[in-house]
Amino acid sequence: MALSDTRIRALKPNTRRYEVADDGGLFIEVQPSGAKVWRFRYRLNGKREKVTIGPYPAIPIADQIKAGKVETKGARSYHAAYQSLVAAGKSPARDKQAEKARGSADEATFAGFAPRFARTDTRQVEDINRRVRLTAGLELIRILFAHCRISGQTLVSRPEDKPGHIDEQNNDHRN
Repeated sequence: MALSDTRIRALKPNTRRYEVADDGGLFIEVQPSGAKVWRFRYRLNGKREKVTIGPYPAIPIADQIKAGKVETKGARSYHAAYQSLVAAGKSPARDKQAEKARGSADEATFAGFAPRFARTDTRQVEDINRRVRLTAGLELIRILFAHCRISGQTLVSRPEDKPGHIDEQNNDHRN
């Protein structure tokens, strides 16, 4: 029996995790914590494999379309794409692992990863970016001070370091 959004929302946690099937190997797994996760189970070269699609409700059962464009790709769309990979003899699980290992160029830095990490709250992304800039600035200052201590230089200007200042203890005139 095909799942509906209403039926999925009605699924309650149990003491053990359990699965509720949709069609063609697609199912939702309900954790004891109440978390619900989409997964796809399939056979490839005689072996059973499973790939995680993602959490519900972040990934709905069907595509969410607004103004004629797919706003959020649904679990059934991922399922169809994964089925075509299996039909071509490729493992969706290994494909997903390889993609994750490659990563995107943007996610090579924390600043690139932060928006995906906090994709729903723009204030949280702004806060993370601010903290990254602040942390980088503090680290730069720490490095500068360490360098100045090593080389014997000073960063803070003292009155006695200014030209024309007379050091009365040593009777030294600086120019």
